[in-house]
Amino acid sequence: MSSYQIMSIGTKRNARSRIAGAPAQCSVATIALLIMLLPRVNAQSPKTDLIPIVLRVGFTRSSFLGVNRADAKAAFKIFARKMGEKRGYDITPEIHIFEDVAALGAEIRRGSQDLVIVDSWDYLTISPGTNMPVEFTAVEQGVVEEPYMLLVPSNSLALGMKDLKGGHIVVLNSSSATAARHWLRTELLALGVPDEHSFFTRIDVKEKVSQVVLPVFFGRADACVVDRSGFEIMAEMNPQVAKRLRVAVESHPFADTLACIKAHGWDEPSQRIELISAMDELDEDPAGQQIMKLFKFDGMARFEEGHLDTVRDLRRRHDMLAARIHERGEERTP
Repeated sequence: MSSYQIMSIGTKRNARSRIAGAPAQCSVATIALLIMLLPRVNAQSPKTDLIPIVLRVGFTRSSFLGVNRADAKAAFKIFARKMGEKRGYDITPEIHIFEDVAALGAEIRRGSQDLVIVDSWDYLTISPGTNMPVEFTAVEQGVVEEPYMLLVPSNSLALGMKDLKGGHIVVLNSSSATAARHWLRTELLALGVPDEHSFFTRIDVKEKVSQVVLPVFFGRADACVVDRSGFEIMAEMNPQVAKRLRVAVESHPFADTLACIKAHGWDEPSQRIELISAMDELDEDPAGQQIMKLFKFDGMARFEEGHLDTVRDLRRRHDMLAARIHERGEERTP
């Protein structure tokens, strides 16, 4: 296994579902992380011997972009309880989806969450601290960091973002591609534009790659922002996509969805250790393979600090540019 310890099942099939407009699926780790939570015990343990445990799980809103929340939460609870029974536990999941990232940060500091699924930008926003370290990150098409592309028609005269002023742009924003809008906003700040709506005449935000790319392909939009794997698979499915669209700007690769696990406060310290070990072996577990298939989940990788380097750079650049524009605005105010 590589140093990233990547686990991938049916990658191209899952990616095609994401692109072709299949029903939106839950974010990476939504189910797969929990089913491996507790230490392995005899799967035949009598139900009366099950140890009751409450599992408190927090998600940011971006984790459920395009997903039916009721269905996803119900499936999540069923799998968590089923796999808990196999390990000698009667799990009662308490799932909370935080609309406000600051509220999630406050709950983490209170120690009220056991497992948190959060995108990398929000993670840097809340800075959860030493008791909620990142342990795993999402894998898309075999990589944990992926760049975003600004696509324009091949015959477009646009050479960069500045040439699209007054245009119509479509932006990907899904549970596995939340960095697109942050990158776009930062590029506009670099042009001195504090409000994207004052630069573009129209901005559409979509959750499926096909909904993002095809409007540009058919001439209904001037440009789009999409992840590289999405564009490559669209081009594989229809070679005309690569011929009629070109890359005007490409970002650095960014990590996206992160899984954070509470460092302290478990009933048994071994529970956390077993969780991490079990997640390393997820691709070898038939139940884990089935769940990855069911939820169109490509894989997981053990987190390394370097995975967040480019996101941190983007965040610093964004905040610096925003502060600079704000200062200039105050200077012009009488």
